[in-house]
Amino acid sequence: MGNRFLTNVLNSDLLFNSTITAKVSGTFLDGNLNGQWSLDRTKFISFANNGISSYYQSQLNGFSYLFDGKAVDFSKVTKVTETSKANFKDNHFDGQFTYNINNGKSTINGQFDEDGYLNGIWTVNYYSEGVLHFLNMSYQNGVLLTIKEKDNSTGITKIIYDQSFETIEFFQNYNKEENSSLINGKIYRLIK
Repeated sequence: MGNRFLTNVLNSDLLFNSTITAKVSGTFLDGNLNGQWSLDRTKFISFANNGISSYYQSQLNGFSYLFDGKAVDFSKVTKVTETSKANFKDNHFDGQFTYNINNGKSTINGQFDEDGYLNGIWTVNYYSEGVLHFLNMSYQNGVLLTIKEKDNSTGITKIIYDQSFETIEFFQNYNKEENSSLINGKIYRLIK
């Protein structure tokens, strides 16, 4: 089991100060990533005290007021937490993958197949302009089939991308040893 700790303080004299602390842990087998790995990272972000003149502070407040009616709090420190878990086999992704920000406010969940390709349904939950959105992306052997998005405020689900017919046809004719598929007289290959 290997544990790595990283603390990094980055100061910007223009706009922001930030401190990032991260912990990464997991196992190796014969020098390769193997088994479950986890990442826990915390960021503290604030405006630089000397980086924004009073003129630019008033400009930022003016823009903020126009778009969302709120004044910018230049003294506020924002904390962002990120956690992730991934499984590895012989140095590539294999199995479940999870990632979340601020205890699940935004998430990504999915899985990789035994060859390290995205596979099955991947879900992404995120906020945009205060509204929760859900994305469902379906993959087959690393190839994207569909993307569906649901706006939680309206409940409407729309298809953003759909290549499922072409992808299914590709894999029905796929020869893994030759990494090729013959469709309508043309040869197609998977690339990494």
